[in-house]
Amino acid sequence: MEFIINQKDLSLILQIISRSVSQKPHLPILSNILFDAKDGVLKLQATNLEIGTTITINNKIKKEGKITIPAKIISEFISSLPQGEILFEASGNSVNLNLGKFQARISTTPPDEFPAVPTSQNQADLKIDSAIFQKALDQVIFAAAAEEGRPVLAGVLFNFKKDELEMVATDGYRLSFKRIPQKSKIKSKIIIPAKSLVEVSRVISEVGVKNEKIDLILSSEQNQIIFKISNVEIVSRLIEGEFPDWEKIVPHAFEIKSQIDREEFLKAVKITSVFARDSSSVVKLKIGGKSIILSANTKEVGDNISEVDAKTVGGEGEIAFNYRYLIDILEEIDSKEVNFNMIGPLNPGMFKGEDKTGDFFHIIMPVRLQS
Repeated sequence: MEFIINQKDLSLILQIISRSVSQKPHLPILSNILFDAKDGVLKLQATNLEIGTTITINNKIKKEGKITIPAKIISEFISSLPQGEILFEASGNSVNLNLGKFQARISTTPPDEFPAVPTSQNQADLKIDSAIFQKALDQVIFAAAAEEGRPVLAGVLFNFKKDELEMVATDGYRLSFKRIPQKSKIKSKIIIPAKSLVEVSRVISEVGVKNEKIDLILSSEQNQIIFKISNVEIVSRLIEGEFPDWEKIVPHAFEIKSQIDREEFLKAVKITSVFARDSSSVVKLKIGGKSIILSANTKEVGDNISEVDAKTVGGEGEIAFNYRYLIDILEEIDSKEVNFNMIGPLNPGMFKGEDKTGDFFHIIMPVRLQS
């Protein structure tokens, strides 16, 4: 194998693909990246057997070949180099890298044991605008469970309908729902690991495809989905299991409705959180009149009250939430105003932006206050 590649281009490729490398592999080969140079195309692949990434780049190939290189050392070495053209020459069980005054020899491993990483062979089942999709992902991913005690809660439900795509995530304490108008060949429900979708969102930003389409290819036989983002393909396993019947916990009528300036509300939550951190992270909201009063107290630390203006209809009420959940949703709503609706202190509270269509909402379960 022999080819020349720009340091800046390769550094970005390795930055992206290294995140799919297994950190503690049962198989040593999974700590490597596959380099495949053939027919004027350089292809790099990495996988941890749950998510795999393939990146292709048109490149002048002087000599074809295929090798695997340890991800950690190749990534650190390339990112440390100055910009310029790097000469790759592989022979035997090593590869020589040369950029001006900087040279290195890295041991390689034959690619025979490297697992096959599925790539898109069929036409896309769905094409979606990258900016719309990334925004939708960011509005639901954070509500998925961080731990995999219940695997389905560590994923995002994709419900493909005739003319729309519904996305739902919940960790049992909060829930995000997002609907995108979208025609699709897919007519099914699948659960995609939130970790995989985080990677998809990151790649959209890194590759810079804000005005392009992303291809989704579903392989139900292999229980996998492929996201094609420009010259990057991310393949993810699907989560098996039954997603909770989330619609049952969504309130459809509210007694109290408030509209608050989002930035002022977020600032007040962050201020009040200083006194909530040592008290189970609880912030109490007192709604009524023309304001919402936020309060928190810790016996050993002290207490705090913050007040924000609000337009409220339906009377007065009190409810308490984990402040981290409030911050998470307020940072994802991108409108000037946020709408908060509630029934009572023990019922879920609903948060929306100014969009009245119901295409996006967030539910948080309240904290029961001791009397």
